[in-house]
Amino acid sequence: MSNQPLTRTEFHQAVAALHQRLDRLERLLLSHHSANGSAEEPAESLSGKSRPLLHLWIRRRRQHLHLRQSDIAEALAVSPESVALWEAGRRRIDLSRIPLLAQVLQLDPRQLGRQALAESYPRFHRSLFDHPLSTAAQNPSKSLPATCES
Repeated sequence: MSNQPLTRTEFHQAVAALHQRLDRLERLLLSHHSANGSAEEPAESLSGKSRPLLHLWIRRRRQHLHLRQSDIAEALAVSPESVALWEAGRRRIDLSRIPLLAQVLQLDPRQLGRQALAESYPRFHRSLFDHPLSTAAQNPSKSLPATCES
């Protein structure tokens, strides 16, 4: 292996090759998973997280329901290219589309929204879900100013 930096084209080719390998591995894992007869998602993703990345979760669920990307696109009033980009992990889904997407994929909208929020805005997600409630949140009446009486 040489110490010369990659050209932009070589870099993009290497990234594309890695994506192809990951896609093949995902397909292999999915076929093994479905061969075991389980309709549930695997407990862990390749990244070791407890839930697969959102774009993988969406693609797997769409495939499980035998839907095409164009079916999802039509239901959400977006282009099939947008759905393809979402599933490839190259574009984020607008959070306002999550409830309808959850309905189409027959998923819990809260769970799907929470996952989307965790990936799109991790610091905000952590501030909402990973920290114990503050005193003000536990007892909002103590944090509110007294009403003015006339």
